[in-house]
Amino acid sequence: MTWCIELNVSPQSGMDGINIDTIEKIAKKNRRMLEQWKTPTFFVIGHAPSISKARQLANEYLAQHPRSKTGKL
Repeated sequence: MTWCIELNVSPQSGMDGINIDTIEKIAKKNRRMLEQWKTPTFFVIGHAPSISKARQLANEYLAQHPRSKTGKL
């Protein structure tokens, strides 16, 4: 199973949100949004073979990008 790390780039969010989910669920969510003529605001910035590795990569990203205000996962 492939786990993806997504970054929310929506200007309405006020901060960078991180989401971790499977590639299948992300594809389904994005297809649904596009069918409703909405632009997805979460973009995949990395992937990992396990949820623990995905969390580690997300925390490393947050540490390197202090603009992100969501805290550790």
